[in-house]
Amino acid sequence: MLTIRNLQKQYVVRGGLLRTKQGVVHAVNDLHLHVRHGETLGLVGESGCGKSTLARLILGLETPTSGEIILKNIPLEQWQGQHLRRTVQMIFQDPYSSLNPRWTVGSIVREPLDILGRHPLEQRRKKTREMLSRVGLGQDDMARYPHEFSGGQRQRVAIARALAPEPELVVCDEPVSALDVSIRAQVLNLLHSLQKDMGLTYLFISHDLSVISHLCDRVAVMYLGSVVELAPRQSFFKTPRHPYSAALLTAVPIPDPSIPPQEMPLTGELPSPLSPPQGCPFHPRCPQAMDICSRQKPTFREIQPGHHVACWLYEATTQDKRNMS
Repeated sequence: MLTIRNLQKQYVVRGGLLRTKQGVVHAVNDLHLHVRHGETLGLVGESGCGKSTLARLILGLETPTSGEIILKNIPLEQWQGQHLRRTVQMIFQDPYSSLNPRWTVGSIVREPLDILGRHPLEQRRKKTREMLSRVGLGQDDMARYPHEFSGGQRQRVAIARALAPEPELVVCDEPVSALDVSIRAQVLNLLHSLQKDMGLTYLFISHDLSVISHLCDRVAVMYLGSVVELAPRQSFFKTPRHPYSAALLTAVPIPDPSIPPQEMPLTGELPSPLSPPQGCPFHPRCPQAMDICSRQKPTFREIQPGHHVACWLYEATTQDKRNMS
């Protein structure tokens, strides 16, 4: 469904009276990723690691500095605007700001159908009613405004709007992080059932590993603009290979006081994307860093079937095995 190779996105920072160049933000840095048809790929990482920037690049809202984004074997730059919007849609993080407060819910959900203009008006209205019904809202809700709904109901409206054009790939940018815990399970179950009914592919962005473990088939870990690990869900949560992934998992609290916490403290702060470190981006904070980590960036490679990682620990292991043979 989606293949990303050597993707880079840089922003020039300007300041001062003459707006002179102050530096370059490396928001996405040499990123590799692939999403299979019909799966849910979870993308996790700290705030500021480039997850939302990647989402905007996939939707064509931002232009890459370099690299390739290939959607259904066609480079993204060759897609026409309307054809791209029919194929890829996005569910935004905040249902309070992503819905127009001056429009009724019916107008909001029907808007992408009006823009694409593939059907007569009455057919578009019928489709709107069907989509609201699918997300658990009634026909009477079409005449109401977003402020008349709860947070969970607003997110259901946002889901209905995203799915109205019947896309194949849906980018979910932390769609439940702004919701109460009691509402999150309802929205996640709704997304899961809609995926089965409509044959959807999800790229699910989140910082909540419990949500990722519940919904996703594979997990990609992003750090400072790069994917450092990509693995099936069970393999990732059972045996994470990258030190950063292991640190993320040990930071998740276990709701059982009889189990002692297994902490893996990281030293230092997240480096600035204005001046990313040389070599492996994680080496200044890594408890297992080696000399080569500060000099050369590891390649993103498959160390076992379906499990990819960018770490010199496994580069060295592979090289040792070759030397022994």
